Amino acid sequence: GVHTGYEAVIVPRLRAAGAILIGKTNTPELACEPVTRSDLFGETLNPWAADRTPGGSSGGAAAGLAAGMFTLAQGTDAGGSIRIPASCCGIVGCKPTRGRVSFAPASHMAWGGLLHSGPLARTVRDAALMLDVMAADGDRAPNPAERRRFRDACELPLGRLRVAYASDVPAHDVDADVAAAFQHGLRVLGGLGLELVPDAPDVSAVPALFAPIAEVAFAGLAAEMSDEQLALIGPKCLQLIRHGWRISAGDYYATLEAAHRESARIHRFWDSY
Repeated sequence: GVHTGYEAVIVPRLRAAGAILIGKTNTPELACEPVTRSDLFGETLNPWAADRTPGGSSGGAAAGLAAGMFTLAQGTDAGGSIRIPASCCGIVGCKPTRGRVSFAPASHMAWGGLLHSGPLARTVRDAALMLDVMAADGDRAPNPAERRRFRDACELPLGRLRVAYASDVPAHDVDADVAAAFQHGLRVLGGLGLELVPDAPDVSAVPALFAPIAEVAFAGLAAEMSDEQLALIGPKCLQLIRHGWRISAGDYYATLEAAHRESARIHRFWDSY
């Protein structure tokens, strides 16, 4: 929500671990777009190619990492706001498991439980180290066997891993250069001893469930704003807010229930990998 006067619990946690916090990176307004531009700070460019977007909504974080401005960055991700910029900028981004990283003092049920805080970094080891600090006391009851293990996991023999992969993207075509790079990556991983299996969960039902949850989340943000603040909101965000206003409580509840059922079904996919 629109609050002032406190820090998220992960901030003092990172500071206590030795992090030097140097500033806030650019995001689109209310994190409402998968590109990073705002009336306040302008457009963030992709450091690999200035005519391309770094993605969003954590595009400033990903672009800064790719440009070497800093070593670690924190982002939040409901519908790809860490993963999209990490992909666009060639860095590492992780949307952690639900409840792994505390959202305190804000509610851990933001976006119906779909909004997570996670690390961005230039290497997997750096991201794992940051996640160990961020996840020291999550919102769910932690399993002691799972605590502070992400950095250790980087040293596991790769031959133990059974990995599922998919080379297509739902509802979109994959660029030929991207497909070729992906296939090259698979050959490298196979050569390192990973067991690679072409398989993926069916996620076709997810977009229709995600959209109303996101729209209600934006409407909830708007409910905490003054009329003066609302008057400053741009047309893209305002459209999402207005859609959220029109969703009934009954429809929203039914969507949440269906989304959690779908999550449980998809989660079972990882019993095999």
